[in-house]
Amino acid sequence: WTITSSAPSIFNLSQVTTYELTDINGDNYVLSGSLIMATQGKQELDLVKLKLPFTINGTGISKLTVDRKTGWIKKSETKTEISFDITIPKGIDGKMTQDENLHLKIDGETIIE
Repeated sequence: WTITSSAPSIFNLSQVTTYELTDINGDNYVLSGSLIMATQGKQELDLVKLKLPFTINGTGISKLTVDRKTGWIKKSETKTEISFDITIPKGIDGKMTQDENLHLKIDGETIIE
């Protein structure tokens, strides 16, 4: 199944998460998931008189172990990669003669048992 959501806030971010039942193991269901996230439309950080265009993109994969009787998640493993690109416009400091692009990448892993 697929869940589509959006977070209209400072980042107009949408995400699509798809889950699949991959195994039934004793008293557990095992689910795998994949996530794709991205900013939608033109995005700008508004820092007083300065507007900085940006984009956010990311992916994630997960594996969930769910108790068949209770529905409680017994274990969750998630890996994510998020990229943040921002453009600093020329002339911001009176010296820059061209736009500068800043790329940030965050990789993460979360395990909950």
